[in-house]
Amino acid sequence: MNIKELRAQSLDIANKAHAVLTSEITDENRSEKEAEFDRMMIDSDNLSNQADRLEAVEARQSAMSEIETRSETRTSENRASGNVETAEATFDQYLRGEISEREYRAHSTGVDAKGGYLVPTSMASQIVASMKEYGPMLDGGIVTEINTGTGNPFDIPTVDETNEMGNKKAENAQAPEQDIAFGKKQLGAQTFDSGYVQVSNELLQDSAFNLEAFIGAALGERIARKANLELTIGTASPQGIVTGSTEGVVATAGDALTSDELLALAYSVNGAYRRNGSFMFADATELSVRKMKDGNGQYVWQPSMQVGRPSTLLGFNYYTNADMAAPEAGAKAAIFGDLSKYWLRRVQGITIKRLEEVFALSNATAFVGFARLDGILTDAQAVKHLKMGA
Repeated sequence: MNIKELRAQSLDIANKAHAVLTSEITDENRSEKEAEFDRMMIDSDNLSNQADRLEAVEARQSAMSEIETRSETRTSENRASGNVETAEATFDQYLRGEISEREYRAHSTGVDAKGGYLVPTSMASQIVASMKEYGPMLDGGIVTEINTGTGNPFDIPTVDETNEMGNKKAENAQAPEQDIAFGKKQLGAQTFDSGYVQVSNELLQDSAFNLEAFIGAALGERIARKANLELTIGTASPQGIVTGSTEGVVATAGDALTSDELLALAYSVNGAYRRNGSFMFADATELSVRKMKDGNGQYVWQPSMQVGRPSTLLGFNYYTNADMAAPEAGAKAAIFGDLSKYWLRRVQGITIKRLEEVFALSNATAFVGFARLDGILTDAQAVKHLKMGA
C-alpha cells in the first residue's frame, strides 16, 4: 500500500474503534469494549506509523538523490581536473582503514582544528535525520533551531509585551513614556557523545553494505536519546522545555486527565501564543486522550488521513515525547503553547573519530560521535504545563 492508502486504512480502523466506544456499554461489557478499542487503535497506529516511515524514507531518498546528484557533479568536475576522489569516497576509505589519518588529512579539507573529521554530507544527513526522527525536541520544524560556528555564549534578547497597550490620548496631551522591559536568555554549548561503536576489522574490510548509513544511524540515535531527554526535562544547559514552562492547570486526579483540563491548559496560554500552539505529552497520555469526548460527545482527538498533516487534539497539533512523564501524581504530564519559543542551538556539525589502537588486540575498530547542543525556553509564558493532582 502507498502512503495515502495506509492513512486511509488507519483512519477507517480508528473510526471503527471509536464506534466501539459509542455502542451500548454496560458495567459487564465495559472492560471487553475498552480492550477491543485498544487493540483496534494499536492496529491503526501501526498503519499510521508505517505511513510515517514510508514518508520519511521517501523524503530521505529524495534528499540522498540530491546529494548523489551533487556528488556526481563534483566527481565529473574532479575527473575533468584529474582528481577522481570525492570527500565521500575518501571518508569511506578512511572508515575501512584503507587510508591513514595522515593520508586522510592530505586528501580532504574536512579536518577541524583538533584533528576531528567533518562528516561528508551524506553521513551528516543520515545522523541528523536519525536524531530528528528519534526526538521531537531535535526537530527544527517544531522548535526554533539555530546553527553557530563556535560555542561562545549566545545572548537572546527577550521581551514580554502581551499585557501592554497603547493609550487613548486627549487633544494636545503629551503621550506618556512607556519603556520596553528587555530581558536576556543565554545559550551555551554542551557536548554530547554517542559512546563508541565497535566494529570488527573483518566486517570493515569485507562489508559490501553502506558503512556510512550503518554507523551514522547508530551514532545519531545514541546522541538523540540523551539530547532529547535533556532538552525535555534538563535543568540547565540545556534547560528542558518542561522545566522552563510555567504552571497552567492542576488536574483533579493524580492518574487521569479530562478533555476539559486539556482545553483549560490551552486557554491558560495567552492568545498571542495559542494561535501557534501545540500539545506535547508521552505515549501513555496519548492513549488515554484518544478515548476522550467533549461535552457534545465528539472525540477530542481527530486522526488525519492527509499526507504530511498530523492528527489534531481539540483543533491543535500535538507531538508525543517519550521523555515526558506519564499521568501520575504530581507529574507534569502535558505541555501546551508556542513550541517555537524553545530555541535549540547546534554548534558546527557532527564530529566522528576513528579509534584503532584501543581495540587493536581484538582486531577491531571503534567509532564515536560528538555533537554540541544547548536549548532554552526563551519565553516562559509561551508554554505552560498541566500538573497532575496529588
